[in-house]
Amino acid sequence: MSKYECDQCGACCKGTLLVEAYELDVVREPKLISANIGKWTHDKTRAQIMERLREEDSCLIIAGSQPCKFLGSDNACAIYPTRPNVCVAMEAGDEQCQMARQSAGLEPLEPLDTISADSSMQKRAAVSISMPCEFARHFEEAFDRLDRTDGRLNFVSLIDLRRELSGFNREQFDEGIKGLRRSRKFSLSAAEGRLGISEDQKNAAILEAGSLLLFVSRRS
Repeated sequence: MSKYECDQCGACCKGTLLVEAYELDVVREPKLISANIGKWTHDKTRAQIMERLREEDSCLIIAGSQPCKFLGSDNACAIYPTRPNVCVAMEAGDEQCQMARQSAGLEPLEPLDTISADSSMQKRAAVSISMPCEFARHFEEAFDRLDRTDGRLNFVSLIDLRRELSGFNREQFDEGIKGLRRSRKFSLSAAEGRLGISEDQKNAAILEAGSLLLFVSRRS
């Protein structure tokens, strides 16, 4: 049996389906009374409404001809933990879900096993698109933090920067700093002549035109 995952389109709450709330729903969530789109509750007290709801087949309608009052602009439910039982019973991908999506002009919800083959490729694509911006932001934050620690000399070691940005692998880091240099935000200087070069420095440095570039400065 195919499995589906709700994509929070909100179609089921936007008035394409009739959403009913019964006595037990209102006992659990009294706010449902104010969301009734029918007119019979307008001149009734809460006690009178609850008495009416005890009658067979009596209910509130909180969505149908109009969206549910509790649906937020982000399609999140404001009373999700105490939503009516009909909402709890609603399952992503079931007949009502697909019918609501169709009425809202949306494509049918695809089962997870259909999209799983593409998911890793899509994730890689998303990462490749966002990586330069993400790296630049994290790099600048790390540089400023380390530069403050060193007394604002505008001279930070790649050893420390790689350690701070360990969430990026070497290829991502080197490609990211290359982009920052191309945009003339930062420059690199060589390690030679600075009290010798340790193994850690060699590993952290970037080899370019025969020089080991190890120190980063922000361009003015």
